Amino acid sequence: MRIREQHDFREATVAAHQTGKGYKVYSTQFEVHHSTVRKIIHKWKTFKTSDCAMLRETAKDPRATCLS
Repeated sequence: MRIREQHDFREATVAAHQTGKGYKVYSTQFEVHHSTVRKIIHKWKTFKTSDCAMLRETAKDPRATCLS
């Protein structure tokens, strides 16, 4: 999946969850494993977003981008 497709998939998963159906119902609808759907919903409930978080800002530490 491309990044934009992942974002659209996550938003569609959250929207389907808000209708009140179970994980397995819309995991079969989206053709993914139910644990994937559960992870997305759990992240949305915890952080109120389903986007991927940035892991590290390398601009603050220029040594992190050094190859040698």
